[in-house]
Amino acid sequence: MLFLPRFFLGRIPREGFRSLIVPALALVLVMLIILMGSVRDRQTDGLEDVLNQYEVRVEVSDPVSSAVDGIRVSSRHIGLFTDGEAWPSLAPLVKDVELRRSLVMVGDGAPDGSLVGVTSALADGSLRPVAGACMGFFD
Repeated sequence: MLFLPRFFLGRIPREGFRSLIVPALALVLVMLIILMGSVRDRQTDGLEDVLNQYEVRVEVSDPVSSAVDGIRVSSRHIGLFTDGEAWPSLAPLVKDVELRRSLVMVGDGAPDGSLVGVTSALADGSLRPVAGACMGFFD
């Protein structure tokens, strides 16, 4: 183990500072790697702060057009974003899920109306106060 330091110290008087180039370059490389690691850690922390601070609103639409009503979405896909049995579940990443599902009521062969279920008033545009809707809640 003492051979390497004695070898380098013995070469310095003979070759001058040319013998220090390789150790100096190795030291610079190590410092750059440490600097890049700290920059990466700062950027990762900054990205996590951004993800925790800002909300991203996602709206599912028809792949052909931009229609958001009457889209047939499988319950398997809905289970990804709710507390369903799907794996992997994306429910911990989702803050509020606004679902609107409707069922057409048929009586005597003709449609009598529809039953609409929503998880939030924002899920149906016709329930907003701008549309003139007034919501009430039962006990």
